[in-house]
Amino acid sequence: MWKPDSTAPILANTKKGKTMKLSKFTILDISGVKRIPLSGEYSAESLLETVIKKWVPYCECHRCGKWDYCKYVKSYLTNPDRLMDIKCGVVADSLRNFIKATFEILEQLEGEKIQEYLDGAFFFCKFIFDADQSIGECMNEDFRKHFGKYTPILFWRLTHLRENLNRLCSFWKRIPEFRTEQPALFVESYSEKVFLDELWKSTLTSSLNVNISVYGGKGNRRSKRIQMLLNKYIEQGYIIYLQGDADGENTDIFRRLIKAGIVNEDNTFVFQHDFESSIPTELLYVALEDMEFLKDISFEEFKAQLGNDDISVVKKLKKKFSIDIKPHKLELANTVAQVLNHQIDIWWKNEKFMYESELGQFIEFLQRI
Repeated sequence: MWKPDSTAPILANTKKGKTMKLSKFTILDISGVKRIPLSGEYSAESLLETVIKKWVPYCECHRCGKWDYCKYVKSYLTNPDRLMDIKCGVVADSLRNFIKATFEILEQLEGEKIQEYLDGAFFFCKFIFDADQSIGECMNEDFRKHFGKYTPILFWRLTHLRENLNRLCSFWKRIPEFRTEQPALFVESYSEKVFLDELWKSTLTSSLNVNISVYGGKGNRRSKRIQMLLNKYIEQGYIIYLQGDADGENTDIFRRLIKAGIVNEDNTFVFQHDFESSIPTELLYVALEDMEFLKDISFEEFKAQLGNDDISVVKKLKKKFSIDIKPHKLELANTVAQVLNHQIDIWWKNEKFMYESELGQFIEFLQRI
């Protein structure tokens, strides 16, 4: 239970509307390095005035790639061909809309969340400015001519925008109204990733907004390395989802991550053996046929020889059909996904596949993310 202290906001009513006492809180300076202490009470308007003064840079509009159509550009009356240096109107108005829309949220926050709101607002401002400037540079032909062979750097600079977004999300992740948290799914092997990357092309899954990464790759064999990787995503505001194999090489690591609280057990899915064994017999047969591994073998014969032994299907294919699927796991994963995408009516509407097979249950798990 939160108890008021010297850092808790005190709300008051003034002619300017509600105010908050923000003493002991700080805002970053324009470079994002030093901290500027706040003191006294702030309304939405006075807080806006403060952050615009401290965060919004002056711009030489004639050096901006969007100067020729930007509504904020101002010319000198005595020299219409010369543009004034002004605080960027794009950033100022974005901040104005942000503060007006979220000041009521700020009023409800307590303790550290107030500081997180303010720090996130700085990176919101920084993203708007950097994105607007970068877009102007990319679209303006004069910039291309000026930079010549170095112009590709202008386009590459766009990738730096994600750094601002990552920082923004890391500060706002605990403020529910911003809804910054996004799911991140970590799978044990590249088979699952290849399968999902191909499956995502289907209209039935393309709307799922989830990042997919492999945690069991050669560079991530140690528990601490995986934990560091996942903690980085958590810090950026991601909700972790995890897939593993019950008899895989990373089983102990998988369990330790759950025990350590890195991932909620409800956000995990475990194959009894491995991805390949999760594929129902009918679908496996179609995929292997497409890959030209099965010649002159009927489905009935394939099913009978495969049997019901409770071991990995990789071992059974090698023993029963002399098919070494290990070097072709990625191709198999891709082929299975293609079959599902091209035969939607056969598989996606098949309740036995969706709810009784391991692979169908995995897809259902994904749809709940």
